[in-house]
Amino acid sequence: MGLMDQHAHDSDREPDAGPTAPPLREGPATIDKVRLSDRIAGWVVAARWWGLGLGVLLWLLTLMGQPTGTVGRSVEQLFGTQDPSVADYQQIKAIFGDRETVLVVYRDRELFDPSGRGLRRMRELAQSLTELPQVEEVLSLDRLEGTLRLISALVYPGSTAEWALLDPQNEIARNLLTTFDGWTHRRDNDLAVLVCLLGSPAKQANPDQTRQTIAELRQRIGSLPEAHVVGEPVMVEDALEYLRRDGLWLQFGSMTLLGLVILLVLRTIKWLLVAAVVVGWSQMVTQGLLAWLGFQQSMISSLLGSIITVIGVATTVHLVVRYRMHRAAGDERQEAMRRTMVGLLPPIFWACLTDAAGFASLAIARVSAVQEFGLMMGLASLVTLASVCLLAPGLILWGPRDLIVTGGLGQSRVESGLATILHRVRRYPGWVCGLTLLGCGVASSGFYFARVETDFTKNFRPGTPILAGYHFAENEFGGAGLIEIAVRTPPALERRFLERIADFQDRLRGLTVPPDPEHNAAETAADHASIPAEPALAKVISLVDVWLVTRQFAALRLLPPDTVVSFMRQVLPQFTNHWYQWDAEQKRGYLRLFARTKQQQSAAQKRALIQQIQGLAEEAFGDAAATGIVERPNAARGTPPATAPTTAAEPADATSSANRSAPPYLVSGLFVLLSRIVDSLLDDHLLTTTVAVGTIAALMVLALGSLRLAIIGMLPNILPIFVLLGGLGWLGVPINMGVAMIAAVSIGLSVDSSIHYLWVVAQGGDKGRGGESQAIGWAQQRIGTALTYSTVALVVGFVSLTSSQFVPTIYFGGLVSAAMLGGWFGNVVLLPALLALSSPPCAEEGNG
Repeated sequence: MGLMDQHAHDSDREPDAGPTAPPLREGPATIDKVRLSDRIAGWVVAARWWGLGLGVLLWLLTLMGQPTGTVGRSVEQLFGTQDPSVADYQQIKAIFGDRETVLVVYRDRELFDPSGRGLRRMRELAQSLTELPQVEEVLSLDRLEGTLRLISALVYPGSTAEWALLDPQNEIARNLLTTFDGWTHRRDNDLAVLVCLLGSPAKQANPDQTRQTIAELRQRIGSLPEAHVVGEPVMVEDALEYLRRDGLWLQFGSMTLLGLVILLVLRTIKWLLVAAVVVGWSQMVTQGLLAWLGFQQSMISSLLGSIITVIGVATTVHLVVRYRMHRAAGDERQEAMRRTMVGLLPPIFWACLTDAAGFASLAIARVSAVQEFGLMMGLASLVTLASVCLLAPGLILWGPRDLIVTGGLGQSRVESGLATILHRVRRYPGWVCGLTLLGCGVASSGFYFARVETDFTKNFRPGTPILAGYHFAENEFGGAGLIEIAVRTPPALERRFLERIADFQDRLRGLTVPPDPEHNAAETAADHASIPAEPALAKVISLVDVWLVTRQFAALRLLPPDTVVSFMRQVLPQFTNHWYQWDAEQKRGYLRLFARTKQQQSAAQKRALIQQIQGLAEEAFGDAAATGIVERPNAARGTPPATAPTTAAEPADATSSANRSAPPYLVSGLFVLLSRIVDSLLDDHLLTTTVAVGTIAALMVLALGSLRLAIIGMLPNILPIFVLLGGLGWLGVPINMGVAMIAAVSIGLSVDSSIHYLWVVAQGGDKGRGGESQAIGWAQQRIGTALTYSTVALVVGFVSLTSSQFVPTIYFGGLVSAAMLGGWFGNVVLLPALLALSSPPCAEEGNG
């Protein structure tokens, strides 16, 4: 009687348990391997209660007396250490301090009411915001009012107006309002803006202080009409918060859905509890170990819990299905558990080891967050292996001895369907492989059309506060994306230098939005010419603008620029230092310009704009000598003047050396970094994926003892990745952070079932060609059944992530689900077809 007939006969005899298969006999070539597995499995099962006790002890140790793992809130983690954009960004922060700019925008129809109601409302709000611990200073119209009063006292000494800003006779007020229009307000549509300086998150005792500050800002403006909090720091914090929530949902909410599916298909609550404990223990112990080892989680580390869930659920389902098979065949509970561990412990070991090695391959990436993520996942894979050995035998054998074993929901139909698939695949293996490869080739060619998403606002679902705020800012305020340009200054802020800055700012204001090739490719040059040029930068501002206002009045024109800056430092100390810094020790200074633009632009437009700004900066300041930098002391920087200019006692080499080490200009900011995050994550994508594939393949050769089986096992796991990425290109879906990590992750997730399948085939192949054929049929039904159940459970769990507010999480959940389905197809359809093609013709004899 053939193997399929035997299965059918057993299925008729045991309808609830499903068909059974005869155990594989030990062959001469595998007897040592089997005996070692037998001994280890016997130890694991015999010491199951000790294993449970040790598991509880390890869990307690990881929770007690350890530091709490922190989430890295630094965007720089997502870039390589040698990335020039990060180097410029960090240098700007080192010069001006680790402060970030956040804009509070709201509409006030009474902002410029002669009664002063709008300005009083703004002053009360500004005072309220400055009470927050992380808000160092707020620049708003009411602060300009104080500055204006001091300046106006020199020009209009007899003025009695309650609000100098509202005095129609005050020409300085009109000029100052014009200068700051688009920064502290927007007069044409009654917008009020409070520019808030947030102190460094690293200096806060609470790592979540920035998130809490932003939440408090939103709460305090909640009663104002059309009020929003915007800025790149807000986007980063919102993204981290959504990722944190997604991680919690994955640990609890989606695990609940996974549990319901497991309960539905396996029909016993015990198996739900086993899976939940294995996954939960693995996640908690991994998090504890990471905290002990000092790992800092980043944005992409939120994937950690999801991957532990995949490995834990898939492994547990394999154990439960095999254990129930042996129980249905009449084995006592402990013997069924021993035989289950004998059959599955080796492939589980190699599957977890290949997962660990594949993920650890990410350590060669240049991006520190990717490196740490790979090491985290390598550790998590080994922890999951430990949880299976320590917890699974005791948990499965826990409970009443008269437990009735029933088959899973639709198990007979699943096994019958898998047998039918195998039968047809064996009849037409060439057609199956050819059509599959052809379809994969056509689908994967769409990757040529793939584009990268650089608009960070596209990472948020419609309706989220940050996206609503950015839509408002983009439409009403011209955008909230800030580009920072820092220019090295001479020791004295001379008129000639400031005039060069003013000319540079005018040239920046003259930049226009470059055509978007993604939307305008079909338009002709004439069409472009007919479209009015739109300014690329909504606002360009620096301290030079304030100096230019003072020059318009004879009473102030003779004031040296350093005197004007010293005056501003007394009135607005934090903001003046935020815009201009002088390092007395290194004898160099920088003046910072802010250029505000729209965040919602295509990648090509952003790159073109940044390149244009860098080109103008190079043209204006690239030659350090042309900037008029001379080493002379100056009291306007808030530091005592030097004893004397450079003399023979103070060699010029010392100062010129410091100047040579300081670039003449820097162009950076969170806008620049956020536009390159996905590019940075993709920089090492091909290299890390290639190394991961090579490492996994090498371990599969070692595990299976066959290069042929290792190559066959890799194909079904690589092809779904090409199909997914190509499909995104064909559909026009841009690649975001959730997509950038999918290749290495998906290969590590789907290869486990291939190892289980091929382990059975490898052992059957040791008995001869007919043994391999019989083993394929056995693996198709037993491994395929467990794979089908785990795939259904995992797809349901990960599809639930599509309810996230963070779009990369939505993509990740959907793509992992698609990868799981692709892995199922590869393992139950393509894998046996490849095995049939690679086997000698006589291997098919007697297989039906």
